[in-house]
Amino acid sequence: RRWLDSRNVIPPFTAGALRGGTHKHEPDASGIWVGFTYNDHIMKALGQDLRQVGVSMRGKSVPVPDDPQGRNFRGESFTVLLTRCVPNPKPGSDEYSRAEGDCWVGRHGYPKGSGHRRARAFRGTVVVDEDGKPAAYSDVFIVDVPDDITVAGPDGPLEGTETTFPAPPKGTVVRRLTRTAEHKDRRLRGVSGHLRADGAGKWIACVAKVLVGGEPISQVFAVSPTGEMRRLSGIPGGVVGDPRFSPDGRYVAACASDGAVYAFSAQADSWGRAVQCTPPNAARAHNIVVSPDSGLIVYNREIGGVEQVFSCRPE
Repeated sequence: RRWLDSRNVIPPFTAGALRGGTHKHEPDASGIWVGFTYNDHIMKALGQDLRQVGVSMRGKSVPVPDDPQGRNFRGESFTVLLTRCVPNPKPGSDEYSRAEGDCWVGRHGYPKGSGHRRARAFRGTVVVDEDGKPAAYSDVFIVDVPDDITVAGPDGPLEGTETTFPAPPKGTVVRRLTRTAEHKDRRLRGVSGHLRADGAGKWIACVAKVLVGGEPISQVFAVSPTGEMRRLSGIPGGVVGDPRFSPDGRYVAACASDGAVYAFSAQADSWGRAVQCTPPNAARAHNIVVSPDSGLIVYNREIGGVEQVFSCRPE
């Protein structure tokens, strides 16, 4: 067993090491980069327990000082935060208080110019004004990850200070892709679900609401790295849980409210076509994943009080 990231909770802190806990780790296609969400121990003690998104670059170990209490440890990676959460976002701005539901965008990043740009997408919690009171909703953001994450950016030191969070490296760029929180109908504000992108980095799947018969219903949407947002599903009753993009980008798998598993086409000539892969079931499918060759959808159902594993084909 080896530590992935280094931790140093004793000032002065260490660039490339964090001061809290990383979780929900996800390697990229190369296995060199590992994304995660994070909570900072130092800032939590000051009343700011803000969920952030970061990345570890394996192969560059960061030494840290010994700690008699055993809280410090040395990992095999250089680790930084990519987000700049703030405790009280200004209503109507692109500031966010929480970053989560993150994923890598494409196997090699998203298309940009003649190449690709490494990036992670996440749901950021923004604030809007509702009758003079702040209201929080999630929208989709994307953050470009620089090739060199060892150089501090303009927001402060990579390792943070005793009163500030670790800051993103130079070249980190965060962009807001959706603005559902600004919808005039409050029932249609916000996105949900753990974000998942296709292998080519062209689309990011999420869940948002639409009106059906005057009622808000959750459906699958696809968001591009340029900010285009297109509805992908339109089944009665809508979807539940987290959608999953197939690695080849042909479809998004999701569970319907009646418990059936669907595959929604993301191909240009059949966009949104729904294929019902399983019959309805009172025990809803969840934890949907797609095989690396995109030929199999695997999920859990609770049977007799026990979680079991099931599979189906997307056609």
